[in-house]
Amino acid sequence: MEYGGLEYDYFIIQAGAGENIPTLTNGNDKNRMALKFLSKKEPLAIDKPLPLRYGLSIPDNPVVADCYSLPQTVFSKRIVDVLSTMNIEGVQFIPAVINSDKGEQFDDYFIVHSYNWKSIFDGENSIYTLNSFTDRWDKIGRIYLDSRSIAAIPLNERLLFTTEETSRIQLYHKSLVDAIMPLNPVGVRFVPVEGWSDNDRSRL
Repeated sequence: MEYGGLEYDYFIIQAGAGENIPTLTNGNDKNRMALKFLSKKEPLAIDKPLPLRYGLSIPDNPVVADCYSLPQTVFSKRIVDVLSTMNIEGVQFIPAVINSDKGEQFDDYFIVHSYNWKSIFDGENSIYTLNSFTDRWDKIGRIYLDSRSIAAIPLNERLLFTTEETSRIQLYHKSLVDAIMPLNPVGVRFVPVEGWSDNDRSRL
């Protein structure tokens, strides 16, 4: 399906993509629900870096990456330095510190807190199951975008956002992908939204 040019090109991030990259969890509590406040649709007042640590499934030789899954995306400073120049509305980069299982500490990481939520999926043509309890999309087989909904939103307000249809998906505009990938970042993969399905869900 044609969306009308590059302005409509979006990608879904697969954070922590690649071999030997551990997932992350809250540094003070292994319960991921302790970080539920990161799902709020508003900026957060946080005065010091959030402590994170490697999750329960740790590879034998974990790689220090530029991007991890919390499951929220966690970027290294060099990626955030690039994104911070791009006038992205509704996104907050929350400082974090990652601690390994061997006592190593990695500073200068940031959690991507997207309090910018948009509904731009084409519900008529996309393939999915509607969850009767949450009223959100499950078992996604194919996503199409609604070009009219996209066109009604200024570009800087939709460079990076969380989708109303399913909170586990954040969409990145092609301009952000083009800015990130020349860094050759470790642990980042972007999948075109029209090519993504729940077969890729394990990395979200």
